[in-house]
Amino acid sequence: KQALHGQRDAMRELYKANKQKVFYLAERLLLDEEQAQSAAQFVWEQVWSNVSEAGIESEEDFKQYVVKLLVTYCKKQIEKEDIQAFVGGSYKEFSVEGTNEKAEYSVDFVLSKLSQLQRVSLLARKVGGMNKMQLAAIFKIERFSIEKSWEEEERNVEMVLAEFFKGQDHSYDDLMKELVVNEKASVVPERLMDVVVGVSGSSPAYVFLFIEAMA
Repeated sequence: KQALHGQRDAMRELYKANKQKVFYLAERLLLDEEQAQSAAQFVWEQVWSNVSEAGIESEEDFKQYVVKLLVTYCKKQIEKEDIQAFVGGSYKEFSVEGTNEKAEYSVDFVLSKLSQLQRVSLLARKVGGMNKMQLAAIFKIERFSIEKSWEEEERNVEMVLAEFFKGQDHSYDDLMKELVVNEKASVVPERLMDVVVGVSGSSPAYVFLFIEAMA
């Protein structure tokens, strides 16, 4: 509530508490670091401009507001490249392309083999904390379509692991744990850091606009 009334320190703390999740989720959703940076920038610009009108009453409301902005933005970006991205089944065909060598790479690799709907809904739920009704509203589809995607989720992940990482000790549960661990260990690019944690003078001008908006 303090942040909604323009108290700079309160808004800065909310930003610091959520910026890592926002960038990590954006990078997993878009599978591209540069696009993820653009997504994070868009989200924080929207937050600073519209947070006072969002009906936010708590820190949890703030997190859900930010995640919804991000997932909606990423969905639109994916559709720009493939208008049919979220149409059809929840699983897509894949071909063998080598093996996994790093734990984090295995997460992104497996995610990349799921359909767009299943990957985005999985991440929005597991990392973003969104529920079926929220996702159904964003995708403008019936809730049962989200439920079906979730029902097939573990099976499809296990299929990818079995096909690409034979003999390696990876499971669906391991992957879900890695999502959480990797989020906590992820590093926000310097260009997205605020002046509190970034090196003074090294970030582009728009970051300072974020801080000015908190004044």
